Amino acid sequence: MITRELDHQLTGEAWTSTDAYANLEKLCDLAPRFAGSPGNFAARDFILEKFKAYGLAHPRTDAFDYLTWTRGACELKLRAPTARDFHSAISLVYSPNAPRLREAVVDCGIGSEDDFARAGALRGNIAMVTTANPENKPTIHRREKY
Repeated sequence: MITRELDHQLTGEAWTSTDAYANLEKLCDLAPRFAGSPGNFAARDFILEKFKAYGLAHPRTDAFDYLTWTRGACELKLRAPTARDFHSAISLVYSPNAPRLREAVVDCGIGSEDDFARAGALRGNIAMVTTANPENKPTIHRREKY
């Protein structure tokens, strides 16, 4: 059972130790960490070893089923009003595999509710949303945008 004193010690350690930031940096360096990816397994192993190093009794991993996703090739070419190839296009996590699409692109700005309302009817078109966020307003998470 965790006592109040131990709870205070652990909380203080979390805020004052350099370990937390070093561990975060290490985990970030293991990117990408999509479920089932080599980075995911490396992160799991790193955390398990840290648990052991910190003295946790009997740390272990348990197998379970989960949904996984692998980023495939993504190509974006604009043909009108000016031809342009976007070489930095990437598929977002859990984007479905899709056939080649040839549809009108509708600019939906930063992806706010107002931007989508201004865009009008989107059915049958491709909504283009920037990764940028509004200035002087709360960040819009990609799950809300896309």
